[in-house]
Amino acid sequence: MRALFFVCLVAATVVLAQEPHRCSGRKNQFPVYTGAPVLKKTVPNGKLYEGGNPATNSTFLIAHLWGTPTEQGTAYGTLLKDQIAANYQNFLAYLEAMAEHAASFLPKWLVDLVVQNGAEWLLDLTFNATQPFTPQRYIDEVDAIAAASGYSQKLLRGLSTFPEAIEAQCTIILANGNATANGGVSHARFLDFGNATIRDLPLVVVYHNGPEENDQLNLGWVGFTGMLTGAARVKPGNSMMSLGEKVWDAGNMWTAGVYGEPWTWMTRDAMRQKNMAGVLRTYAEGKRTCRIWIGVGHDTANGGETALMNMDAKEFNVFNWQNLTGSPWPGHPNIADVAYVDKHMQPSHNPCLGELLTAARGQLSAEYLATEVSGIEQSGDIHAATFDDRAQTVYFSTMKKTWDTGSMPINAYDRPWTKLDARALFDEAPPSP
Repeated sequence: MRALFFVCLVAATVVLAQEPHRCSGRKNQFPVYTGAPVLKKTVPNGKLYEGGNPATNSTFLIAHLWGTPTEQGTAYGTLLKDQIAANYQNFLAYLEAMAEHAASFLPKWLVDLVVQNGAEWLLDLTFNATQPFTPQRYIDEVDAIAAASGYSQKLLRGLSTFPEAIEAQCTIILANGNATANGGVSHARFLDFGNATIRDLPLVVVYHNGPEENDQLNLGWVGFTGMLTGAARVKPGNSMMSLGEKVWDAGNMWTAGVYGEPWTWMTRDAMRQKNMAGVLRTYAEGKRTCRIWIGVGHDTANGGETALMNMDAKEFNVFNWQNLTGSPWPGHPNIADVAYVDKHMQPSHNPCLGELLTAARGQLSAEYLATEVSGIEQSGDIHAATFDDRAQTVYFSTMKKTWDTGSMPINAYDRPWTKLDARALFDEAPPSP
């Protein structure tokens, strides 16, 4: 039974062992790429595009899926069969190496279990602990991906729940009203996860869920069906909601749980909701597990809303710019209409992000957060995304791929950003019968 604590313990112990960094970056040097995605493949209920700029090797895949969870999974597995196999084998090797690296921070009995049983054992353990609490639609989707791709159902189930084991250092910024350039919600989610092999196959999945249910935009990697970073078209009205996550790396890590719904699938539950009240209810009433922060923005005809939450199996707290616990902290000044947590342990004593946001209050657009803030803060190494919920645009950047021997920068925050038209992605027509 003690082995189950590994699921959330790894992330907390590794993050606690790291030293914070001062603000030492620079403004992103590259123009934003605005070219349209290029169609690569069509199957029943699915289309595959390539987005980003091939000239700078800053490309990523975009998969459009329609139908039931099983139909969407079948289209996913058919479109991405080759990429699924390649990504998973690379990731298993990375996961085993990561466990060895963490050995000095972990109890010997945990290290021994991972070394003896391997990465696949850890992934299987995670899925089995969470399966009773997981909505069937997500299991149906993963199983259909496995069937269509010919890849192991067991391994794909484990891959989809892997983020339970590593929540990741990250930055969340939620700006609204007078803090932003257009008066709406500008939202940043910069993911710091290090040199993981999943960087080779970044993927944007657009779930087209019919006339009544919200459509979803999931920014991640091939094989990961949960949402770490994403958005939704909220119906009726077609407003946009956005979401990002960060590890909650302070306090009592033992209040985390392993028996509950995986948080990356709970985020998809949240993006099914019609308003912020529904999002908060999803997390407040859900069977939560690991210690994380979640940031959500929603821009409607009545104005923008934001909520910054931290949670684990026992705690659930909601903040805004006025009541963020412990503010003002050294390095974390209160900024009207801006709720944020930087990539360091909270409460952060690093002044970088607070100073950047204070100076730029009133011009915090999604593009500004992407090109001016992420590189200077140096947050968002493996992927970074910013959202303009009012204009329904997304800025996206990903880490340099392992096979790229060119001289371009490695980390996403220093690399070319791509601007995506979320309205156009949500409006994509299904393939002909």
